[in-house]
Amino acid sequence: MKVGDTVLTYMYHGEGYFDFWINGYSGNDQIYTALRCTEATKKETEPVCVVDEGDKEWWVRIKTSSGQTGWVEGNIGFDGTDACG
Repeated sequence: MKVGDTVLTYMYHGEGYFDFWINGYSGNDQIYTALRCTEATKKETEPVCVVDEGDKEWWVRIKTSSGQTGWVEGNIGFDGTDACG
């Protein structure tokens, strides 16, 4: 990766971890910055800036006591909805 490369993120896993694609390579790592890409930020020492955060949705797979499974949007009110439990 070099200055000016575009890193495409396509799956957010929480805690700053993303699946990403760059120059024919896919990976998963922590990419954290709140710095927006502008003319002024090109002079910053921060190696990454955000062009567009895209849209995010968080879905949780649930299972009832009778064994039925389904999906609900959001994670409010459910235990174990992220990697931290």
